[in-house]
Amino acid sequence: MELNQAIELVKSAGYRVSKPKAKAPAPKLNALGLPMSPLYDPNYRRRASLTPISRLYAPMGKHTQWASEVPTNGE
Repeated sequence: MELNQAIELVKSAGYRVSKPKAKAPAPKLNALGLPMSPLYDPNYRRRASLTPISRLYAPMGKHTQWASEVPTNGE
């Protein structure tokens, strides 16, 4: 006898019957063994890459003049 047939049999006898609840899946754990936050999205990707550090350290152009190298009128 299947579950649905057993439920119908008990209902026909006048009892109120509900199906057993499905068990909740075990929560995913992070590296510390704690449950992951509900805000965690494993499919998150940044929209654009960050500025590469090499661009920030790139040398200045050939015609860059420093304040100490700027010619003055009398000198």
